[in-house]
Amino acid sequence: MRGARSIVFLEVDLSAKAPDGRLSNRAECRCFASGREAHSSAATTFGRASLPYADATFDAIVCNFGIHHVPQPRVALREAYRVLRSGGRLAFTVWTTGDENIGLALLNAAIKRHGDPTLTTAPPAGPDRVRSIEECIRALEETGFRQVRADTVSRTWRLANGRALFEALQSGTARSGARIAAQSDDVLPAIVSDVEEHAASYRDAEGIAVPMVAILACGVNAAGT
Repeated sequence: MRGARSIVFLEVDLSAKAPDGRLSNRAECRCFASGREAHSSAATTFGRASLPYADATFDAIVCNFGIHHVPQPRVALREAYRVLRSGGRLAFTVWTTGDENIGLALLNAAIKRHGDPTLTTAPPAGPDRVRSIEECIRALEETGFRQVRADTVSRTWRLANGRALFEALQSGTARSGARIAAQSDDVLPAIVSDVEEHAASYRDAEGIAVPMVAILACGVNAAGT
């Protein structure tokens, strides 16, 4: 029987700013490792350089809403594959981009009506996308993973009101927050009011219950099997 499992959690931070004040396209990935080999925290440039671990170190890797932010997702996935043991598993999540993702859809519609949806302080997304079920599956298979699966997961996000939704997206998300930051000050009140108005459709006795939908994708390192 094998000993304690070794897992790495990858957290991508896009908060670094370029000299012009825009978000940098350098995605910092904080790696929180646990298990018999490591009890440590490290930072690296996930998706551009090597993770700071030897080959075949971990039994599992989890990347929660981070892989779609790195400049080169397939480079990141290959690095994840490298540091996984044979039989090790990778799981990651990304938001869906359709209208079923109500929290994001409310903000996007408000910006379209009152602001400029083409503005953002975030770096442009590259062609190496992982934003649909098909793209997630293809990326995992092309980087060596087997037993690949991807499906949608729906949850309800509970907040006090539409303003709380706007503020949560403003401060707690990378690309939505960057789109808000790029809007001019004179249109922000109208955007907030629009989100509040349309979020009221999801009000219940406890506040608002906003449907959110993500894609959960996973695969197995099948090397040596």
